[in-house]
This record gives sequence, structure tokens and C-alpha cells, in this order.
Amino acid sequence: MRSWFERALAVSALVVVCSLVSPVPSCAQAPAESAGCNQAAPEPLTYVDLPGRPFSPIPTHDGCWVFVSLMYANPGSQRGVAVLRRRGGKVSLVRVIPVQGLPMGAVLTHDGKLLIVASGDRLAFLDAGRMISGQED
Repeated sequence: MRSWFERALAVSALVVVCSLVSPVPSCAQAPAESAGCNQAAPEPLTYVDLPGRPFSPIPTHDGCWVFVSLMYANPGSQRGVAVLRRRGGKVSLVRVIPVQGLPMGAVLTHDGKLLIVASGDRLAFLDAGRMISGQED
């Protein structure tokens, strides 16, 4: 069993490494945030209602966030990328980022900073950190 001093030292080392490597949201959220978001769900199957037809879910590297392309399904639905948060064994819709066209396939860059979404005859490049924080500018 590790002492409180050893645990504090390990967390401090992780914070220093994260700040030196890059300010990636998953790195900055490291031990406490990742532990809470990867908690097991109370049921083996979870559904999340979304305001459009989901396509291509992409989790962040730490598993705390999931980006999902939303295709237009009917007049009341939204097109864009849904931002879902995993926390305390639950998954919830936080916001939808509008994307023109018909968003479908997506990929997160290796550093976790950029989500690239195929949308009709274009590509949309979205800042993952801003999508998570809700920052529009």
C-alpha cells in the first residue's frame, strides 16, 4: 500500500509531465477525471437519446468524452457533432456543435486535439478542446 506522500508525489510527477508534453484535455484531466469517467455503468447496456441520427462515435483517448456525428433524420433533428460526457457510470449529451452538410465519418487525430468529420463533399476540422469546454471563439 502506498503512503499518502508516495501518491502525492506520483500525481505531482504526472502533472509536471502532462504540462511539459502538451495541454491536451485528456492529459490535463488525468488521474481524478479519468477515474470518474471510466467508472462502470450500473447496467450492462446504456442508451442515450440524441437529437439526430448518430453515426461514427469517436471516444477521446482517456474515454471521458465521445464525439458522435449526427445526420439529419427529420425536421426536428439536428446536424452536427454531439459531445457526450462519461462520468460516474453515466453517459450524457452535453451539447451539439453544428456542422454544415451531412456529417458522417469522423476521426480524432493521434494527439486528441482535432476531430476531422466527413460532411458531404467537404471535411470539417473541429477543435476537440473547445468542443469539450463549450468555448465558441
